[in-house]
Amino acid sequence: MACSRKEERKAVTSTCVKLSAMTWEEIYRDRGLRWELIESRTSKDGSRIYSIRVTRKVRAVALRNGNILRLLSLHPDHDSAQ
Repeated sequence: MACSRKEERKAVTSTCVKLSAMTWEEIYRDRGLRWELIESRTSKDGSRIYSIRVTRKVRAVALRNGNILRLLSLHPDHDSAQ
């Protein structure tokens, strides 16, 4: 069954709330989030960039800046996040 845009937005928001309550170790270990290094890319300053599952359909490109998680972009197609 297809998810509506409204349901998908709620799921993205729910994941953001979940992330804000987690430690870095919890984020790294969470099987649902699937924190993965994107080996083929780095940020403008040379920082490592990661892919994280936000919902079943949406992945985000993210980076860690100290204790801050920056979501750089959202991708409704998982493969486009690489």
